Amino acid sequence: LRFHPQADLADLVAKGVANPKMHQPLNKLCAGDRLPLTLYWQAMTVWETLLASETWSPRLGDLFRAIRDTGSSDLGRHLTVLGATWDELIAAWQAHCAEKYGAGK
Repeated sequence: LRFHPQADLADLVAKGVANPKMHQPLNKLCAGDRLPLTLYWQAMTVWETLLASETWSPRLGDLFRAIRDTGSSDLGRHLTVLGATWDELIAAWQAHCAEKYGAGK
């Protein structure tokens, strides 16, 4: 997306966050299952949220090691590595989407 940005991405994210039918609860989205193309925007914005966080970004290496060591990419199993709760991640994700994409405005 950095090199080939999607023209309507901000609109897609704003509509997706606002409409519960267009997104999944984060604990389901991040359960390590395959995602349909229609949810790639949401997965991308979750990663943007983690990368932008002064608290969570430095711990991503530990997260990747935990995923490797357990063989599971279910984020719920690894939230403690980040020092996060689902409620904190959801709030940060919503705030990120609002700030960057105008979601919820």
